[in-house]
Amino acid sequence: MPKPDLLCLVQLLDNTIQTFTVNKQDAGEVLLEQVCNQLGLLERHFFSLQLRDSNTTIVAQTHSPRWLEANKPLKKQLKGKKH
Repeated sequence: MPKPDLLCLVQLLDNTIQTFTVNKQDAGEVLLEQVCNQLGLLERHFFSLQLRDSNTTIVAQTHSPRWLEANKPLKKQLKGKKH
């Protein structure tokens, strides 16, 4: 199993932040599955994760939200520095 090399901070609806580690080559569904497992969610197809830049807040963003694509590698969905 590849070493986890991407630290993901996930802000939940109650504003708590949980940390998950995944490989940057993993598809988005790997991160979503970890979050759903942590929360005990059974109806996973109803949920997704919104991506946001670490330098901005959700209120400050004026463009459309970006959603995690389950079948796309995480490294192709991240903005900013090379991963």
